Amino acid sequence: MADGLRAVPARPGGTTDGSWPFVGRRDDLTSASRALDDGRGLLLAGPAGVGKTRMARELLRTRAAGGEVVRRALATSATAGIPLGALGPLLPARLGDDPAGPNLVHAAARALVRDLDGRLVLGVDDAHLLDPTSAAVVGQLALTGAATVVLTARADERLPDTVFALWKEGAVVRLDVGNLDRAAVDEVVAEALGGQLDGAALHRMWTLTQGNPLFLRELVTSAREQGHLRRVDGVWVWSGRPGPSAGLAEILDQRLDGLDRVQRDAVELLAFGEPLGLETVERLVDPDALDRLERAALVVSEQFGRRVDLRLAHPLYAELLRGRATPLRQRSVHRRLAAAQESVGARRTRDRMRLITWRLAGALPVDPTELCSAAEQLLHSDPASADRLARAAWDAGGGFAAGLLRGRALLASGRADEGETLLATLVPETDEQRVRLATTRAQNLFYALGSPARAADVVRALDAGPTGDADPRELVVVRAAIANYERDHERALAILGSRLDDLLAGVADPDAGTLQAYVVAAGALRGVGRFETLTVLARQGGDLATALGSAAAEWQTMHLQMALVSAHAHAGDLTTAVGIARGLYDDALAADLAGARIVLGGFAGLVEFLRGRVRSSTAAFRDALAGVRDGAAPLVPILRAGLAQSAALAGELATADDVLASLDDGHEEYRAWVLQARAWTEAVHGRRARAVGTVLVAVDAAFAQRDAALSLVVAQSAVRLGAADAVVDRLGALVAGMEGRLGPAVLAQARALVDGDAGALDALVDGFEAMGSPLLAAEVAAQAADLHRGAGRAGPADAATARARSLARACEGARTPALELLGARDDLTPRELEVARLAARGLTSRAISEQLTLSVRTVDNALRVVYAKLGVAGRRELAEVDLT
Repeated sequence: MADGLRAVPARPGGTTDGSWPFVGRRDDLTSASRALDDGRGLLLAGPAGVGKTRMARELLRTRAAGGEVVRRALATSATAGIPLGALGPLLPARLGDDPAGPNLVHAAARALVRDLDGRLVLGVDDAHLLDPTSAAVVGQLALTGAATVVLTARADERLPDTVFALWKEGAVVRLDVGNLDRAAVDEVVAEALGGQLDGAALHRMWTLTQGNPLFLRELVTSAREQGHLRRVDGVWVWSGRPGPSAGLAEILDQRLDGLDRVQRDAVELLAFGEPLGLETVERLVDPDALDRLERAALVVSEQFGRRVDLRLAHPLYAELLRGRATPLRQRSVHRRLAAAQESVGARRTRDRMRLITWRLAGALPVDPTELCSAAEQLLHSDPASADRLARAAWDAGGGFAAGLLRGRALLASGRADEGETLLATLVPETDEQRVRLATTRAQNLFYALGSPARAADVVRALDAGPTGDADPRELVVVRAAIANYERDHERALAILGSRLDDLLAGVADPDAGTLQAYVVAAGALRGVGRFETLTVLARQGGDLATALGSAAAEWQTMHLQMALVSAHAHAGDLTTAVGIARGLYDDALAADLAGARIVLGGFAGLVEFLRGRVRSSTAAFRDALAGVRDGAAPLVPILRAGLAQSAALAGELATADDVLASLDDGHEEYRAWVLQARAWTEAVHGRRARAVGTVLVAVDAAFAQRDAALSLVVAQSAVRLGAADAVVDRLGALVAGMEGRLGPAVLAQARALVDGDAGALDALVDGFEAMGSPLLAAEVAAQAADLHRGAGRAGPADAATARARSLARACEGARTPALELLGARDDLTPRELEVARLAARGLTSRAISEQLTLSVRTVDNALRVVYAKLGVAGRRELAEVDLT
């Protein structure tokens, strides 16, 4: 019997049967459909697992839905030697009187297209395995135009001559199907899970699968089956390191099963040591075996100057082989790797570090000093490995240096409370050790654990202790840090004095002490609102941290990164701020720096909130908080408050309420943030009076912190929530010494609202939009429209309303009191509203005219008025407007 396909409408964003999403192939599908529409066939070629068959099925479904008759065949190695073996299931029992004669191909081709109710579209999977007779039939159908063929084939396999000729003659179009890109991987995983997966897990899935759809599906399936994927606070979190599923292991084994003992040994060594220098590998493996592995596409070689590195062709091979090795086998492999590296020498830093880690994993003796050196090198790129090395150094008698490294590794891993517990037990022996320990603890206490008083005490004890040979410049920085922790940022800047000028000039000494001076100066500049100066200083300090490499403490680097994002955001350059935050966040993911990932993800969420991209902000906060314990990462309550307010503006009130129920208003460091989130949530609930009362308490709490950045953001919320008159004077004093565009713009907005000056609000719209915040611009325009309308100025009111609505479309459905002043339908006449609703449903002007008994011209005129009033460009944008 013929294998027919019933036309089934495709579900947007996924498969028709819901089994696994089909996304990320829009461009490929467009190109493929265009070829079929032009009357040509299609050859989808690519490596195993990239989704050739899935794409072919989607194309065949589309053709079936268009009325064409679809048949599918599958070529296999079992049918490759049987005439018509692949097409046999589609053919009648008898083709004619002489089925084995010279007309067999012709008879089979005629039988396939006989008595059809439409044009035949023939799909053949794995066309490289077609038997010669079936290939000839496919060729005849395609060349004569009797049918359209859709073929899939492995790119690394030889095609039958007939199929190759089809491509050469242009009867079929070849489309090379590759792996999904990163954005498509993120999309398909989110749809498969039905929700957001945290960024660290997405990064790991991308790293392991390299975008191979089959590997991705099997990895997600495996993680769910093994219980490693779980949903926490609305985000899927991947814990542990699940190995490949049974199905994926079977697929990988098919590539590995044909290896001989020497080749198997080689891939196992690479699994544990990749990338390995060729010189090292050749001490362990026959070069001919390596050559065969590379020709079999199991090993890849890369040239770096005079050095050649080898690695496995896909990360999942390494996962599979490492997961199957017994502890005894792992120890043996690591010992062999260490011996080979020692035999060729370890001149490069990377080689020395790897030698140390291999000796440790092989249970060979390693000097504690060497372990500490390796841990220091890995701290920025692999804090988990750095922690293992530092722990080993500590156990081997590494003393203070090993203990400090362990503490720093815990901080970099987002385990701030554990880090402080360990650091508090360390006993420094020199002044240098005292300074390093105190500054590390203080930074952690202040920024990660929200304890400025304890931070100040730690540093104050440092200043009161013996100075020995301490550099006077270092003591200046210590005293300025104390002032910062005590929230006296003006005094901190005064203490730094000319040192700040040196830092801004970029001519300061390139050492760790200078980097700490940058960190302290950054905190002081942010505290007093000198945001433009801070952008220069934070970038200079970041450059120094990069130059110092592993000598720069990871918390110092992260502080300067935070300062750079904050400086751009509070100066009014939100687009640059979010771009920097996203880039640094991606870097933290790649380096597996949990602490930096949490902080920078949270900063991205804050900036996105100010921009008005409330869904993106909610996603960023969720990602930053995924699987994080309270007290174990930097300022978790602040990030949770950010999640609550973003979720509220995005319409997720249940989420906002649940998050706020878990937060305490009493903590001095977090009080302003939590109260601000409560105010926004109250406003979206419609409880405006309570929202105003709450946000004014938040303003008091923010100003009590003596932090210009925090005070500006919370006061701005008060203005946006309708309490401009209560904060305008405090804003004026705050902004007086502030750098950047944002502060003066917020003050101007507050004064315009207090004065009822619609024209002044109109003048602010372009400025807020230029800062990168369509939401702030839309709110100002909406407030201007409300004032114009109240004064009876219909023309300016309509113009401001249209502008506000146009800007609000970029705000991901944000709900704020200012935007609710617009009312999507209040200024439309009943007839305009009726026409708008029908147009939004997709009806043409003629269809609307017939339904409402109007002329087409009248309908078009009404739509032009509707578009102008609502600030939309046409039917597509009209469909996004709430017309209920």
